[in-house]
Amino acid sequence: MFARLGATAAVTLLAAVIATSAHAQSSVRILEARADGAEPPSAAEPLAISDNDFPLASLTEAQEGTVVLNLLVDSQGRVTFAQRLTSSGSDLLDQTAQQIARTRWTFQPARKEGEALVGSVKVEVNWKLPLRPADEFSAEMTGIPVLGRTVTQPKSNPETNRIRAGDYPIASVRRGEQGEIALRVEVLENGKVGEVQLLDSSGFRRLDESATEAVKRFTYEPGTIDGQPTRMSTYVMVQFNLGPRFVGRRPPALPLPVARTYCHSRPILTAPILVNAEATNEQVDLRQWAHADASGAIDDVLILTTKGWMRFNQPLVENLSRVAGLPPAARANRPPSCWFNASLAVRPMVENSAEALLQRGVANRRLNDADRAIEDYTKAIAINPNLATAYNARAVAYSTKGEYDNALRDHDQAIRLSPNMPAHLGNRGITYLKQGRFEEAIKDFDQVIKLNPRIAFGFNNRCFALAASGKPRQGIADCDRALRLTPGSALTLDARGYSYLRMANYQAAIADYDAAIKADPKAVDPLYGRGVAKIKSGNAADGNADIAEAIKIDPQIAERMAKIGVTP
Repeated sequence: MFARLGATAAVTLLAAVIATSAHAQSSVRILEARADGAEPPSAAEPLAISDNDFPLASLTEAQEGTVVLNLLVDSQGRVTFAQRLTSSGSDLLDQTAQQIARTRWTFQPARKEGEALVGSVKVEVNWKLPLRPADEFSAEMTGIPVLGRTVTQPKSNPETNRIRAGDYPIASVRRGEQGEIALRVEVLENGKVGEVQLLDSSGFRRLDESATEAVKRFTYEPGTIDGQPTRMSTYVMVQFNLGPRFVGRRPPALPLPVARTYCHSRPILTAPILVNAEATNEQVDLRQWAHADASGAIDDVLILTTKGWMRFNQPLVENLSRVAGLPPAARANRPPSCWFNASLAVRPMVENSAEALLQRGVANRRLNDADRAIEDYTKAIAINPNLATAYNARAVAYSTKGEYDNALRDHDQAIRLSPNMPAHLGNRGITYLKQGRFEEAIKDFDQVIKLNPRIAFGFNNRCFALAASGKPRQGIADCDRALRLTPGSALTLDARGYSYLRMANYQAAIADYDAAIKADPKAVDPLYGRGVAKIKSGNAADGNADIAEAIKIDPQIAERMAKIGVTP
């Protein structure tokens, strides 16, 4: 079973460093200009700040206010010093105003009898949030009228609201199925889950059904209206993601499907549960949603602030859209209306920097446009030929497209630049596995394990590679180690069952397949493997029943399993 490493799930929108100030909420006003016995300095052009100058960290904290600065203007009209006289209440806003004054504003210098002199200018910078409330989305989520009432939404219970080991179907892992599922969950007055409604599909029936069933066992602190527990709805978003700890086994001869676009019909205002192939849960602090129309333009952006969910004003949205440069919906194979979760960088990036291009490449890959992602990674590499992460990301994109020669060239360069990164070595091992080059894959997984022996994917991948290469006995020890690191993993139990099957130790194989099926009752590969093991051990009736059931679930499974030597 093998893992995809190093590709981030987050889509990053890049805020431009400088934009026009048309319709800006924030403003600048000159209070006083002075020069001893001389004509005082004057602005060479109107002083301005734009909404795009607003620090994103200040947006999330809903900070605004007025800072007064005293600017020292030299004889060439440059601001050489910006002294803070009164604060806006936010150090970040004050410092941003000082930086803009020093780097952007220019003046006509003070003059006396035609000679340029030093002078000073006192200015007032009024920071005003370029946001407006987005209350309609919260009201839509709860499903109840809340105007004029004190409402608390249901609160998730972290002890119960988790995804278990068997919730990522093995069949989905082996087919490269990943995606986001959005659910509306009815929370009853006692905190238990009532009706669960599928709002947005991942595009894969197995993932949708698994997420729906998992959420039914969740519990909550019930929502209240005016202090009284009340039945109301909340959202749950589950993202099934094959990397970076993906340890699933799939036949190397089969191409890895491209992940579906993570588009939603509405913003899902909740922290998503990220689930990898080891069913390790991670709650993500999701603070932004963006909407892309059919042309690829971003026309709406929501951000979570200390005042609740707010909407960006139009000039800010337009600038973000220009910088993000998303592909049209038809080209990216996504719906014409797409809400997607987005992580806006708190630190502004230069639009055409290598970092910005790398992040936009990640966004394009997330939006199912591998070609454009490769184009962005290539531009990033042209700017910074030593950016190992860009080579690694481009290698992953090439490998996803089945362009293995290009992928391996980039894998090799990423490893030359960063030889001690397990993700880079692991990704090259994946490409070797997909080509059936098991010995080379084993060497890469040897290095992954040497660099980080505390994660399971290196051992699990090597276990599979050893078994597939005809050395299953050696692989058993790796599977045992992986199971100590991730006890009860259905994927690892399946991999070890495969190894025992290759060793003709049919009873041990059946035992592992039984355990894998118990951990993940929806898994089809261990069901088929168990059938083969039963037939070879002399129990043809039960074995054929298992195989028939597996083929009923997945008609292509016999062909897939034959490619890795699993035949009745």
